[in-house]
Amino acid sequence: MVEDLLKVVTELEARNSKDSRNSSKPPSKDGLGKRSKPGGKRPGGGRRPGRQPGHDGHRLECREPDEVVLVGPDECRRCGHDLHGLDLETLAASGVPVVSTAQVLDVPPVKLRCTEYRMLKVACPGCRAVTAATAPEGVFGPVCYGVNVKAATTLLAVRGHMSVARAAQMMHALLDAEVSTGFTSSLIRRLATELDPFMAELKDRLRSAPVLHLDETPASVSGDEMRQFETGALLRGEGLDPGRRRPGPDWMYSG
Repeated sequence: MVEDLLKVVTELEARNSKDSRNSSKPPSKDGLGKRSKPGGKRPGGGRRPGRQPGHDGHRLECREPDEVVLVGPDECRRCGHDLHGLDLETLAASGVPVVSTAQVLDVPPVKLRCTEYRMLKVACPGCRAVTAATAPEGVFGPVCYGVNVKAATTLLAVRGHMSVARAAQMMHALLDAEVSTGFTSSLIRRLATELDPFMAELKDRLRSAPVLHLDETPASVSGDEMRQFETGALLRGEGLDPGRRRPGPDWMYSG
């Protein structure tokens, strides 16, 4: 009995240790924890690392400044007299020479901007009837986020391939917008709903493409292994399907 169990364990361990490097299994079957390792160091091409001879490189270009800060010396180079009290603006206007310049390119601190809409109630000059104004489209009281905050949040969560919690944190850190995870999730659901017609058209075109150029990559979603499919035919689409019963995503075989 014990010998039979040991034999089964040995067979299971041997089966589990197989991957694309030691069997005929494709790399896509390796899973996230068994990514194929490079087969060895590639032969060098004879070029040294880094910038190659004759390459101009890329440098930051000087531009018209948005702000100019005058910098004066701290003290006299001969007697050490303190020069902090000099009027640098007056000296510059009088023609004191500029010995050198240095430009710093940076992004100014972002502060959330609040716009308050005040809907008025006015009397018609013709009939004297009183009419109240309504809020502009997309404005909901008493407080709501604007289209730029919504767009940036959606871009981070979707295109940035990050969780809703991390997208909300990034919005606070970078753009001073303390959005919630619920707000972020609602934007993703809204985007998915609005993309339904586009996705249906995309899948129809991909089904009819003569050559699909399909590729797949393992991915992890909520701890479960999924597969991401990408295609270069007509349009580029991404989809996650659990398991792999047939080559390519399941929607290729439906409708």
